[in-house]
Amino acid sequence: MRELTKNERLERLIEHYAEGKKAEFARRLGVSPQTINTWLGRSSFDVELVFAKCESVSGDWLLSGRGEMMRDKQATTSITAVPQPPPVAISEHDPRDIEKIKYLEDMLAITRDALHECKESKADKDARIADKDRMISDRDEIIKDCRKEKERSDQYTRRLEAENMQLKFSPGSKRTSGLPFDVGLGDAPVDEL
Repeated sequence: MRELTKNERLERLIEHYAEGKKAEFARRLGVSPQTINTWLGRSSFDVELVFAKCESVSGDWLLSGRGEMMRDKQATTSITAVPQPPPVAISEHDPRDIEKIKYLEDMLAITRDALHECKESKADKDARIADKDRMISDRDEIIKDCRKEKERSDQYTRRLEAENMQLKFSPGSKRTSGLPFDVGLGDAPVDEL
């Protein structure tokens, strides 16, 4: 089976989770529809976000495009089931056990702090991504406005050129030669030449 491109993977996700509707898929992920279009245009997407928001999707499939798109329920349970360690007798009076408890408590605090920092870092990244999406959207609007203004300007220029041509060749208008077209003599009167 061939490896799917990132665009093909994203299109299959949109079809599976949102019946092919990009805007609905964007809402599911908590991003703008413009973000989905950007991903498709760049052939890239936020794998972590998609994995977090699309339940049962296979992480291997998201990363490589190979295998099945959906995880089966048996594999999910065996992967997520964490074996519990057997109970261990710990004495609060044994100095070695007290040291172990203190060490484990310190490691737990460090782990919690690291997790908190990761969550803050992810929130910062998400905010920056949202800001960039807004900037892209704003720039797209500016480009649309500029194109509209250019089209209006082009129409105005064409209209002026047409009016100028009508004036130039209308009966009774002053021409620089007796010919029915301008021969390149400029604005100089004929008798001065």
